[in-house]
Amino acid sequence: MISIEVNADEQMGRRSEPCGASRPAPAPNPAQDSAGRLLAWFGQLAAQVCEAVRIADIRTGAMVFVSPAYERVWGRSCASLWQNPKAWIEAIHPQDRFQVGAAYERG
Repeated sequence: MISIEVNADEQMGRRSEPCGASRPAPAPNPAQDSAGRLLAWFGQLAAQVCEAVRIADIRTGAMVFVSPAYERVWGRSCASLWQNPKAWIEAIHPQDRFQVGAAYERG
């Protein structure tokens, strides 16, 4: 899973298009501030790849973006990750959870 933490002021919506959609990611919208523009553009790009991608606000830990591929890769709903940003750890084998969680916390 690709995990990104950002300093985001707004949550962005999820796209419902399937992995591998042939439509190119649109260019950033100049009407938004540069950070919001970059985040929106990246989210649209990430929604089109087959990797599970999540973007979390570094200040709050809240989800900003979860790619549709999360459900296919992790076998868990995107909604579960929106509700609990650390829900992905539950998919790790119980014997490995502590070590994986500690490594994740260290960055």
